Parts: sequence; C-alpha cells; structure tokens
Amino acid sequence: MKIGLFGDSFTCSSDESSHFAWYNLLAEKLDSTIHNFEYNCTERGYGLGGTSTFWSYKKFLKFYDKHDFIFFVAGDCLKYPKMVKIFKNSEYEKPITGITDIEWFSKNENVSDDGKDILEKIKIWYLISDTEHLEVTQNLILEDIERRTDSKLLLLAGDNKTAFTEARQTFCQVPFGMWDFTRVIHESLGLHENKWGIIENERPDKIAAHMTEPANRLFADMMYDMITLNKKPKLPSYIHHDFDYTYYYGK
Repeated sequence: MKIGLFGDSFTCSSDESSHFAWYNLLAEKLDSTIHNFEYNCTERGYGLGGTSTFWSYKKFLKFYDKHDFIFFVAGDCLKYPKMVKIFKNSEYEKPITGITDIEWFSKNENVSDDGKDILEKIKIWYLISDTEHLEVTQNLILEDIERRTDSKLLLLAGDNKTAFTEARQTFCQVPFGMWDFTRVIHESLGLHENKWGIIENERPDKIAAHMTEPANRLFADMMYDMITLNKKPKLPSYIHHDFDYTYYYGK
C-alpha cells in the first residue's frame, strides 16, 4: 500500500530522524510505505514546513489518485497561501506564515529589494484579509479532499482552532491538534518557553516533525489504534522520556 503524506512541518523530518517519524512508523505498522511520486522515493511525503493548506492542497490534487491512503495535515487557515521568492540571487521560494515572519525577514540582509517589496504587500494582505472568508475557503478545501479520498483519509490539524471551523472541530477524527501534542512534549521535558524558541533549537537527529522519538512512537500507536480499531485518541497529559531536554534540544 502506497501512502501519500501532505502538510506542513508536522509531515517533515531530516534524513537522520526520518526512521522514527510518526508517519513512517505508522506506515510500517500498516504494512505499507510513505511514497513520494514527485521524487519517486519512499519514507518521504510532499509536505514542507510553514506551508499553507492551499499549497498542500495543490500538491494533493497532483498526486492523491496515485495513493491507496492519504495523511493530510491542515495548517492555519490564515496563512498566506503561496510561496514567494524573496532572497538575493536565489530561486528558492519561502512560505510566509504571518506578520512576525514578515518583520523578521524584512531585517534579513539576504532579502532582495524586490523581496522586501513583496513582503510589504503580503503584510497588507494579512491586515485586510477577511477571517470568515479564509475559514470558509479552507473548509471547502478540506471537504473536497474528503470527497476525493472517501474513507481512505486521516485528516489532522496543526491547530484545531485555526485549521478547522467550529463545526468541524466537533466531529474531527482526532480531537486535538498537533501543536497540542507538542505542548505536552515540551511540558513533559520541563520546557515552558515560547514554542518558536524551542523549535529553533531542535536537534535534527533527535526530533522528527517537532516530536521526540518517544512522542513519535506514541503518536503512531495512537493513530494505528484509531485506524484499525476505531479507537478515538485522547491527548496525553504526560509523555515519558529517558533523557532530559538537552538530549533533544540545543545548538
């Protein structure tokens, strides 16, 4: 069985940590594999950190019919939908996740003058966009994904409150967001600082999809029980680790 994986940073890991990423562990438990037809490889999905649900949806439309099962992680519906080129002498495209992102990149010396102009225009987009319109649009995207995949879908949210409408939150498969799960990881390790500060210090060989190895294994087990036993998962209050936070985070 070939599984397609779409979404943002909760669907990504480094080469050093991909072997314990929740999606690869879950695929193994299901006697299948994560397959990427864009690059013709396994154990890697189509996701990319910081990207919008709309960006992931476009990838989904290209490749979903090649897969037997789909994992789709929906991001914040308020994200700017497209990737943009902002760096000097580079074709690299960057997702812009919010005004904080814009302010940080505006001070980056590697951003071109055209890139700074693009960032200013996106800032205006954030200021004038209608929240209700973005919420409804995202929900229509998710409904289309569900129609196309029928029952062969595991739909997750980065954050239930920003990815799903209030109505969808009441019947979603997993009643908590991925950020909720990572918060339990951080609190279990005694980390209470701003989550972005924690993420910046993730060790690429010890963290996959923002999760430690024990957390990835627990999450994979929970998703397996839901898929095979129809057992609805519950957000844990604590996740045991054999090492302290310095094993997983630090420069």
